[in-house]
Amino acid sequence: MQQLWYGLFEKQLSLLEEAEGGFDQFTRSYNSFGVHRMPDNSLVFKEWAPAAEALFLTGDFNHWDKFSHAYAKQEFGKWELHIPPNEDGNPAVPHNSKLKVSICIGCFVCFIYLN
Repeated sequence: MQQLWYGLFEKQLSLLEEAEGGFDQFTRSYNSFGVHRMPDNSLVFKEWAPAAEALFLTGDFNHWDKFSHAYAKQEFGKWELHIPPNEDGNPAVPHNSKLKVSICIGCFVCFIYLN
């Protein structure tokens, strides 16, 4: 039984190393989650919601349209949304905007406040 568990552990560790660049890199994932402004003023939103079927960003920047900004599903329960800057080069989501992440699980939609 112990060999079975160790074999499962090794398999998961191998997947983690392949997808995340190693266990150490995985433990630093807090550096990449949340909201990040890029040098070109685009914004990257990254969340972890392994049970979710869909994620959407809503807020005063998009007049609270619940479904206009959908996240893309990544591996291992990660979700990512890239929002390009406005035509004038400013971020599309102004500083101090009120934001929510809509998380769809089955037929339920939960809201999580970001600010």
